[in-house]
Amino acid sequence: RILFTIAGRVGAAVWGPLRCMEEVLDPTNSTDGVRRRRHSARLVESGSDGLDADDTAVASDTSPERSRQWGSSQDDACSPNSKSHEDPFNDEDAPGSEDDADERAALYTGRSGRIPKPSRKNFKNQTDTDNFKESGSDASAEEMQAGQGYYDSCSEHSDRTSTSRNVMPMLMRTRRTRRHLKERVDGLVQQLRLRREVFDRQQRNLANTVNQKAKTVNQKLRHQWMTQQERIVLRSKQMTTKLQSGKARAWRHKWFFAFSMMDLQLTTFWLGASPSTYHLYFTVQSLTVLSFKCFDYRMTANHYFLFDYCFYGNALILCWLWILPTNGWAYNAADGVVGTFFISVAAFRNSCVPHDMVRWSHAWLHIPPVMVMLCIGMAAEGDHLVGVHNGLAMPWYQRLAQAYAAYLMWAVIYAIIIFGFLRKRIRRKNRDTLYSYFAYGMKVRDKLPKSLQPYSKVVFMLGHQSLFLAGIWWIFLPQILRIAAVIVMWTIFFHNGGRFYVDHFWKSHERNTLLYVDAAYDAMQKESNDH
Repeated sequence: RILFTIAGRVGAAVWGPLRCMEEVLDPTNSTDGVRRRRHSARLVESGSDGLDADDTAVASDTSPERSRQWGSSQDDACSPNSKSHEDPFNDEDAPGSEDDADERAALYTGRSGRIPKPSRKNFKNQTDTDNFKESGSDASAEEMQAGQGYYDSCSEHSDRTSTSRNVMPMLMRTRRTRRHLKERVDGLVQQLRLRREVFDRQQRNLANTVNQKAKTVNQKLRHQWMTQQERIVLRSKQMTTKLQSGKARAWRHKWFFAFSMMDLQLTTFWLGASPSTYHLYFTVQSLTVLSFKCFDYRMTANHYFLFDYCFYGNALILCWLWILPTNGWAYNAADGVVGTFFISVAAFRNSCVPHDMVRWSHAWLHIPPVMVMLCIGMAAEGDHLVGVHNGLAMPWYQRLAQAYAAYLMWAVIYAIIIFGFLRKRIRRKNRDTLYSYFAYGMKVRDKLPKSLQPYSKVVFMLGHQSLFLAGIWWIFLPQILRIAAVIVMWTIFFHNGGRFYVDHFWKSHERNTLLYVDAAYDAMQKESNDH
C-alpha cells in the first residue's frame, strides 16, 4: 500500500503540470465571440503573482455579452467547454470539467492530503478581486470571489478555490482504487495459497504412494531373498550330508585312488624318458596341488596353513624355473629348500595312501620339488643350465648365505603375520596354524620345561630353523648322494603308506574277529541254556 501511494504521488508530481493545460473562453473573438487560449495551471507554491495583459483584459470584461456567451458555451454541444465532447472511452478529462478540477486538486494538494494554507500572496489576489469590483460589475466580482465563475488560468485564487472544493472526491476515488487493488491482490494471494496447498497435497500423496510401493517391493525382494537363502542352505546341508555318507566317501576314494596311481605311473615314466623336461610336468602338478590345498583349507577354515614353509618353497622353485632361470642366487635359494622337504617326509610321516586326498596332497608338496631339482642338476638345458653353472660357480659360504637369506625372509614374514597382525583374530576365531598344531596338537609345549613354556613361540621358530639347518647340507651333496637320498625318501614314503594300510586292515580284522567270536559265544550259551 505504501509503495502504491508513493508511486502515485511521484507520477502526479512529474506529469501533472504537463497535463494541466486549460482551455479558456475569450469573449473578445470577433468571429463567433469565443476564442480559445491555453495556459498552464500555476501551482500555489510557484510564487507567480503577475498577470499578462491579455488575461487582465479578459478577466476585466464583465459585460452581459460575455456572460451570455459563457452560459451558452456550457450548454452548446459544439462548444469546446461542453461535456458532450468528453470521450466516454478516454480517461482524459476535458479542460474545465469537474473531473479535471478533481485531478488538479489532487495534483496541487500537499503530500499530507490537506489544502495548503493561504500565504502572503493571497493578499494580492484579494486586491485583484477588489479591483474587479471597482471596474464595473459587483455581481460578477462576487461570483468570481465565490468561485462560481469561469476558470481563469491567470488567477491563483481560482486554483485554490477549485482545489478546496474537489479534494474530497479525489481522495475518495483514490481510496476506492486502493481498496480495489487490495482486494485483487488479496484474491491473487489467496489463489496462490490454494494452489500451493493443492501442490503440497499432491506431492505428499505422490511421496506416500512411492514409499508404499517401495516398501511393498522391498518386502517382496526380502521375502524372495530369504526364500532363496533358505533353499541354498537346505541344499548345502543335503549335499554335505550326502558327501559325508559312507557311500559317497567310498565312491570318492575309489576315483581318487585311480587318479593317484595314474599320476605316480606318469611321474615315473617322465623321469625315465625325459628328465630335462620334467619341470613342465612338475609345474602342472604343483599348481594343481596348490589350488586344491587352497580350496580345501578355505572350506575347513585352515587357511592359515598356507603361510607354511612348504608352500613358500614350491613358489620359490617355480619362480626360479620360469622368472629367473639364469640367476645363480635364485638357483641357490631354490636348491636350499630341498633338504628341508626331504626331512619333512620322515618328520611329518608323509605316507603313500592313494585313496586319501589330504594325505596324498601333503606328500606331493614335499616329494615332487625334490625330484625336479634332482633332474635339473642331472640334465639341465638352456637357461636352466646357465643358472645352475652360475650358482655352483660361487663360493660355498656365499651359496650358504643366499639359501639362509631366503629362509630368513620367510621366517620374518611368518612371525609378523601369525604372531603379530593376525594374532588376535586367530585367537578369537580359534583357527589352527602350524604353531598350534605342534604346540597343542602334538603337545610339544607341555613337554617343555616350565621356564620355557611362556616362550613357546620363540622355541617353535628356533626349532623350525634347526630343521632347515639340518637339511641345508643338500646343496653341497654330489649327484650320487642326492640319488641315494631320494631312494631313501621314497622308501620312507611307501613304508608309511604300508603301515597305514596294514594297521588299518589289521585293526579292522581284529575288531571283526572279536565281534564274530562274541556272537558265536553268545549263540553257544543260548543253545546250552535251551538244552
